[in-house]
Amino acid sequence: MATKADSRITRLKVFSAALVIVWLIIASFPFLWTLWGSFKVQADFFSRADWTNAVYGVFTRQETGGAFTTGGYYGAWVEEEFWRAVMNTAIVVFFTVVISLTFGTLGLPLCLLASDAGAGVPRDAAYHACLGLPLAIL
Repeated sequence: MATKADSRITRLKVFSAALVIVWLIIASFPFLWTLWGSFKVQADFFSRADWTNAVYGVFTRQETGGAFTTGGYYGAWVEEEFWRAVMNTAIVVFFTVVISLTFGTLGLPLCLLASDAGAGVPRDAAYHACLGLPLAIL
């Protein structure tokens, strides 16, 4: 049989879960709104006359015949070659993560072991690991 303390804990859990759900909806709204607007024409999404144009797609229907369009994505990715910037960023991020993991996981132990004369760590390996350690911190 549930006691008063158990029912309070249950109510607290329900209240906490509801609070987290409301917070997630509020926090994700700008991202969802931007995603929604990316399928509209500029006249709808940046309309100063009526913000509901972005919801219903009045100008998008006039220009494309439908409530949504992928023309913006085609223009950015294919015509303006945005995919090149994405590939360059992916390459930089990949190598940054590799360097950070390499010097972060190996650099600190090598720096610490280099101070110990009997550790058997070559001085040049420890030296290069200590040089790369600031990169891992960044």
